[in-house]
Amino acid sequence: MTTKPHFDIKFKQKEGSSLNPRPTLHIFYDADLFSIETDIHDYLRDGYEMLIKNTGQDEISNENIEYVLSVEAKNMLEVGFPIEYRLVDKIMVLWLDKESLPFGRKAREFYDRYLDEETFNTRFPEEEKESLK
Repeated sequence: MTTKPHFDIKFKQKEGSSLNPRPTLHIFYDADLFSIETDIHDYLRDGYEMLIKNTGQDEISNENIEYVLSVEAKNMLEVGFPIEYRLVDKIMVLWLDKESLPFGRKAREFYDRYLDEETFNTRFPEEEKESLK
């Protein structure tokens, strides 16, 4: 049995955001993504950024970047916005791209890359995928 990677995760308002800040922003230490998936979903849906690094380190590893994007693609599929990310001092910062159309071309391309085929097919019918070609 393989163990799931653990991360230190913090949420913050995006620069220039006009969100009403939550009274308390959570920081999760030594967490696996599945144990806090509802918190992640809610913060990202509400327009916050998620800062994530490997537990006990000052950075996130390259293989964990792909892992995070794959797990969060499944977690955020219902909202339909693509996930964007950047690295800041080797810490992954990710957010939902709410400038894009939900379930639009950019979202379909993102979810096609990070979801397994069966999950992708349940949300994006074949005729919609044809329009990507």
